[in-house]
Amino acid sequence: MKATKKIIAVLVCAFALCFALVGCDSGAEQYKKNFQGDWELAGLTEGDTTYSESDISMLKAWGMEVKLSLNEDETMVLEYFGETAEGNWEPKDATTFKMTAMGDSIDGKLADGMISIEVEGAEMKFKKMESRGERY
Repeated sequence: MKATKKIIAVLVCAFALCFALVGCDSGAEQYKKNFQGDWELAGLTEGDTTYSESDISMLKAWGMEVKLSLNEDETMVLEYFGETAEGNWEPKDATTFKMTAMGDSIDGKLADGMISIEVEGAEMKFKKMESRGERY
């Protein structure tokens, strides 16, 4: 009788572990949805200088856009001032993700519907684009 109870206890623990592992994987999938899509530059701070929305609109009018595309397959494209960086991304939790391109990795953060990343002392904030346009 004691052996049967031990076997049942071991099986219950094994099933609980399987459900926990499956639950972790689906959580990462849920987090992915928070970030994926196309984003455009909405704010830029470099050192003591903060660029206004009109500054960013002027750059956009001149064709000097900054866009970030986080794809469902965890590939990413950062288009900035005519240059393109391709790489990968992965969610870390509900509000942070890791982006890797050209051998460098940085963390992105999601707050108030905006993604922010910091590169070489400059903080860029992105807002989600209304519709998915042409792929870069």
